[in-house]
Amino acid sequence: MLAIMRVILTLLLIVSRGVLAQTPGGYAGSATCKTCHPAIYNRWSKTLMANVVRVPKTHPDAIIPDLSKRNPLVKFTKEDIAFVYGSKWKQRYFTKKGDARFRWHPLFVVCDKDLIRPWSRAKEIPYVRSSFQLNELLLIQ
Repeated sequence: MLAIMRVILTLLLIVSRGVLAQTPGGYAGSATCKTCHPAIYNRWSKTLMANVVRVPKTHPDAIIPDLSKRNPLVKFTKEDIAFVYGSKWKQRYFTKKGDARFRWHPLFVVCDKDLIRPWSRAKEIPYVRSSFQLNELLLIQ
């Protein structure tokens, strides 16, 4: 465990001092780590965390449900999806307009193989942390 923590700390120091200073926007990306740590990168790249956000243009299998079937909840096409978030329990779909990103409704519940409106199965409005979440929740109902 201590060895893993040392590797992580070393990587953070290298990235913060070297790579981030050289990259526009300050983010080097995970592929940068691959050059010095191929075994760790290859193991990590197969995890759910590494693949939680996927771009359908580069990963056509990223979209789980068949969106070609007519569904009144779906107001978008596969081509409208800029990236998907999730694949194990649920999946959400996002589009990009300029620099802004917007979430499409509905979400896909993987275990049920069903597209739903968020909170549509709840008996009451769930706890929300901010007025933005409440406004979003009221808009989708």
